[in-house]
Amino acid sequence: MREIREYVMITIGALIITFVPWTNSWADGDWEFRFVPFLWASSLTGELGPKTRPATVNMDFSDLFEMTEAGFTGEIDATYKEDWWFAVEGQYLELEEKGTGPGGARVKADVTFGIASFVVGKRLIQNIDVYTGGRYLHMDTDVSLTGVPTIGKKEEWVDPIIGFRIRADATEKLFIRFGMDVGGFGVNSDFTYAFLSNVNYAFNDRYSAIFGYRMLDVEYDKGGFLFDAKMDGLLLGLAITF
Repeated sequence: MREIREYVMITIGALIITFVPWTNSWADGDWEFRFVPFLWASSLTGELGPKTRPATVNMDFSDLFEMTEAGFTGEIDATYKEDWWFAVEGQYLELEEKGTGPGGARVKADVTFGIASFVVGKRLIQNIDVYTGGRYLHMDTDVSLTGVPTIGKKEEWVDPIIGFRIRADATEKLFIRFGMDVGGFGVNSDFTYAFLSNVNYAFNDRYSAIFGYRMLDVEYDKGGFLFDAKMDGLLLGLAITF
């Protein structure tokens, strides 16, 4: 936990230092903001849990949807003079699974899962950006069995990431974006990488539709806990610019 707090504080500090010179430009119309609520129809495959006895998971989106009690995915980003930008993206899910255990005992598992990315990007050349930041992952599991005290386990960590994104304009209203980042580097996860490809269609200056594919792969093995899994699936969103 101390390492996580230190990394988050360093990253926040870097963001503050980076944006201090821009504070006088708020009134100049140099900023553009976007809010993007989206649905990520993700599957989950891999191994997770105690390293000695990890669970093999192979769930498609319909399986996750049936287990979901609450959830939200979205992104907020800001661009300065079409040159610098920062973004915060998050996904939060509350999952619940019920079943029958030995002797007919009722078993219930409650899982809270969250991902949050915070990045700073810079236009390298026209339509090509590079960025750096961090990705926070959180998993909190409570398993209850009739007549047995609830067993809980929580894991959370932050991975540094670096990446790039490319934009290709097809028409005045339509463009395609590709993005990829890698991270972890043994700081927390041994390795992690993400890939995004989507099509953006602008209805007007304020509203755009987004359709694409997103993938996140994480290899984390610390403190006796293993999370070696991949999430991937189609993405559908609405971008609101202001």
